[in-house]
Amino acid sequence: MTVTRYRANAETEGQPTEVNLHIARGRSERSDGDPDFVITVGVHPADVDESNNVDRLNAGVEHPK
Repeated sequence: MTVTRYRANAETEGQPTEVNLHIARGRSERSDGDPDFVITVGVHPADVDESNNVDRLNAGVEHPK
């Protein structure tokens, strides 16, 4: 999977906050030869480093072939 990270502005309970956005994309070959594309998204407040947890969740994604 390829992970791209962005910083963005969001709103939580009416309050502006900065967030980190992790978008992972990968390709999985199916048994019939056609590819499937898998995309995951993780978001967390920028002032809390949850990058390792998001990476661990992405690493646990399994797509049946």
